[in-house]
Amino acid sequence: MKRVLLVTLIAAVTVVLGAVPYWFGVEAERIYRHQISSLGASSKVTVLENRFERGWLRSYAESKIAVGGLPMVVLAEHTIEHGPIPVSAPVKHIISLRPMQALIRSRMVVQRMQTTDENLAMGTLLTRVNIDGTTRTQVNVPAGSVQFDPLHALSWQQVSGDVDFDPAKGAWQGAINLAGAEWREGAASIRIGTSGLNFLTYPGSGGLALGSSTLATESLEGQLPQSHARFVVRDVAMDSTASEQDHKVRYTLGGTMGSADFADLKIDNGDWKVVIEDLDLEALGKLNDMEVGGAIPLNDLMTMVSRHQARFESSLSLATHSGPFTASAKMRLSDSSNGSTNPLVLLSALVGSLDLDMPHTVVEIIARSVLHADFAQSGQPSAGNQGYAPEEAVSGKIQSWVNGNILTRQGDRYRFQATINNGAIQLNGKPFNLMSLLR
Repeated sequence: MKRVLLVTLIAAVTVVLGAVPYWFGVEAERIYRHQISSLGASSKVTVLENRFERGWLRSYAESKIAVGGLPMVVLAEHTIEHGPIPVSAPVKHIISLRPMQALIRSRMVVQRMQTTDENLAMGTLLTRVNIDGTTRTQVNVPAGSVQFDPLHALSWQQVSGDVDFDPAKGAWQGAINLAGAEWREGAASIRIGTSGLNFLTYPGSGGLALGSSTLATESLEGQLPQSHARFVVRDVAMDSTASEQDHKVRYTLGGTMGSADFADLKIDNGDWKVVIEDLDLEALGKLNDMEVGGAIPLNDLMTMVSRHQARFESSLSLATHSGPFTASAKMRLSDSSNGSTNPLVLLSALVGSLDLDMPHTVVEIIARSVLHADFAQSGQPSAGNQGYAPEEAVSGKIQSWVNGNILTRQGDRYRFQATINNGAIQLNGKPFNLMSLLR
């Protein structure tokens, strides 16, 4: 009798152990198809192909997606090992006592839209799906480069990191590291040094992505298009947040930098901040769900800023070798807008100010850039050394701004102040007529 019971027990355990991987395979397919369905629901992602082959211990899946109207597609091949013990490393997971739903090894390939014989970029993902449905993905993209056309090219160094997903909250959290990258456009280029991104994102009540992120980069340097000026910015840190309350959305962006060189301007340090708040959640969600390249509905755009009297505020402070540079801007809609979507009503309800306080060196750089653009537009070569506008032309441009009340001068510093209130504009304390710009 005992022998019968023992055989029966062994048979039952064998059946259970055999059925568990199959059940986890069913669950893995459900999770996979749910993720693909979620991607396809986005107006910015198109699922071109999708295939899933479920096995007992392993399943295989393939997908092809296009993102944001870009002329490229992402191919993904997934090998899914069913839980609770993956067959590739059973001892490791038995000893660690860490059962799982699945272990997914993914191979990602980026190709041109109409080409299948050229891989632009490749990478691998290793995803652990825990028993509670949460996941952790290890990202690994080796160094590579893409030549889009004779003028445009992108190259990058190693990309690595971890990304966690909590399905109960719909939240993604991760840290991605980039060893460096460079974008070239003809003679112009932008090079990014070692960088790190930390982020947390989750869907708000209207499905709009909310959360926070922090980006730090060792350096940012390059040369601008149609310009002889090179720039270098060091030790840059930026943080952003997006939150909602009472059907209103608030965005913030702040940052600091250690030092910078831009043409003749030397900066020891700097910081900036931007705040946009009281945006209407519903209207912003509609705009966010628009197809890429679609015409922006003017009514939704006006509703987004007018329903709760949206407010914008920003500040910038730089410590330059020729003196401090400060800038501040404020803009809000007064109660007189009353939620109207009429642009003329909103303009009359606009209240704001812009204040710039600049050393002479900064004003010279601005004047030289304006003259360079004027020369390029008119087809005339810019005189002077290496294509720079001559000093007398720069001085003349600055003096014309002072004479026209665009700038006020106090010693070697310049000030620009503009205000708008109920449709009336003042420039440096004097009324300004917008129609004068059309003359």
